[in-house]
Amino acid sequence: MTDRERMEIIEQLALVKGYNPTAFDRTSDEDLIKELNQLYGEAK
Repeated sequence: MTDRERMEIIEQLALVKGYNPTAFDRTSDEDLIKELNQLYGEAK
């Protein structure tokens, strides 16, 4: 995942969950994807 993709995911998760984006700074790429899947379901 590129840095840009990572930032877009973090911004989206922060917006939906109401967190500060810096809360996700130490989150691995795999965990970010898991968070997205929990919000929107598995990508098909």
